[in-house]
Amino acid sequence: MTQPRTIVCSLLVVVALGLAVSGGAVAGGKIGAKNIKANAIKTSKIKDGAVTAPKLAAGAVTGDKMGDGAVTTPKLAAGAVTGDKIGDGAVSSAKLAPGERAEGYSARQPDTLFIDGGEDTSVISTTLPGSGTFLVSVSAVLGPHTPAVTMITCELVDGGVSLASSVTRTDASTFFQDTISLSGFSDGGSVGLSCNPTLSAGVKEVSLTAVRVSSVAALTSTR
Repeated sequence: MTQPRTIVCSLLVVVALGLAVSGGAVAGGKIGAKNIKANAIKTSKIKDGAVTAPKLAAGAVTGDKMGDGAVTTPKLAAGAVTGDKIGDGAVSSAKLAPGERAEGYSARQPDTLFIDGGEDTSVISTTLPGSGTFLVSVSAVLGPHTPAVTMITCELVDGGVSLASSVTRTDASTFFQDTISLSGFSDGGSVGLSCNPTLSAGVKEVSLTAVRVSSVAALTSTR
């Protein structure tokens, strides 16, 4: 009558031994790090989003582990890109904000223009971009149109506001005698040169240049 019980006990012993030998027996039903072989966990076994930042060791994600374009602007901390992280020549002019770019503009009026006395006449004008600060310079060659002494007042204007001016006295001849040069700062928009002679006069070889600068610092002047 004891034979069936002996058979059952023998089977239980065999099953237990088999699990122990195969590694299938896990204490308490939990799998610990010691139970996992090296390289046993493959990518396909990791659930999407399962590896969070706290799971990564310091320095674990190196450059060769990142795909091209993987680090987008929102992924960069404020101030993360410092000067020593930027390669020489890496920042082109197009990457700078408009107000930070050094860009030049020019306009010329090579023809001779005769202007009436007693009237403000625009001899050259152009429109600059509306952002940034510009150093504007203009030059022109002046002379009387009649054989008489003539006073010629010229102004560099920015949107109708005078930035700089000059007064030139010409002799009683019809030759071009004097070259003027004026400069000033503009915040963009319409700029140009306007002249007003006491008698009819001539203006030629007018040239206007503008260079955008990032900032203008006031200096202390001394004698």
